[in-house]
Amino acid sequence: MALELLAGPFDIVADGSLITDASTGATALYDDDIGLYTFSSTKGGLLVVQLDGYACLRAAQVRANAFALDLQSPGEYLILGSLFEEGLYRFNKRAATFGELVTGTEPTGDIQVRTPDRYMRILGTNVLSKPLTLVGDWTYEASLSGAPISLYATVSCTRDANVLAIVFTNGTVVYYDWVRRNQVGGVAFVGPNDGAWYSARYDIFIVLADAKLNVYSSSPRPSSISAPAAVTPLAKGRASPIKSRVLGADAEPCVGETVDWSLSGPGALEHIQSVTDSDGWAWNTYVAPQASGDTPTISVEVRF
Repeated sequence: MALELLAGPFDIVADGSLITDASTGATALYDDDIGLYTFSSTKGGLLVVQLDGYACLRAAQVRANAFALDLQSPGEYLILGSLFEEGLYRFNKRAATFGELVTGTEPTGDIQVRTPDRYMRILGTNVLSKPLTLVGDWTYEASLSGAPISLYATVSCTRDANVLAIVFTNGTVVYYDWVRRNQVGGVAFVGPNDGAWYSARYDIFIVLADAKLNVYSSSPRPSSISAPAAVTPLAKGRASPIKSRVLGADAEPCVGETVDWSLSGPGALEHIQSVTDSDGWAWNTYVAPQASGDTPTISVEVRF
């Protein structure tokens, strides 16, 4: 399903200067407490970017280090330390500084996630893992499917502590249960990007594309609403369920959308508003008068 663009694209601007060299992919991260961390060589360090593109320098730094999710400490991150990625450190996201060394004995360059029992990385359609000792090669853990998938992806936490949002650079979004080691949920699209992260606090996706910031909903934008239909025939003095369905551009159901109902003619509607269910249906009840009369006209409108 194509997710709705809520805001953007916003230029990234720091001290009045347009930032065109924002780091991407693994060398950027979004955190709900801080904002978007991205490296700029022209500014000489890590920038924190607000959702409207306004940025400020948080820490001086000479290169764009890669980050990894640290699921051993939810809400925290690791940072890869050296040019040859041989050191892995805790990352102090508030001060934008290196913390204690996690390991410095094995190559760490491909790590994207540390779980309580292993390291993980995403490579195309494959989820790969290594033991916490980092000894040995990456081994196959699971496959991802359901839509075209590009080679590289960014990974972020969701509102389910066991599920990761994986966003590929071609825009495909899939979800992975790192505890059960299998893909879950549906497939979504946010458009081609240089890095994209899910915000569990706001239930949105933060998308970096061409050095600009975009904000996408986690649900599809409504594209159509069907004419109201009676589930049972309308009859004098009877109440009949009425339904109307809201769909996205790819005919996917739109969940949680507000639908306004109106009636012209005899009878009454139980509600003036209702909210679409998990299959995109909005429901109401029409109560016909005891006496016959003009044919009622029921109308619906969704708030796009």
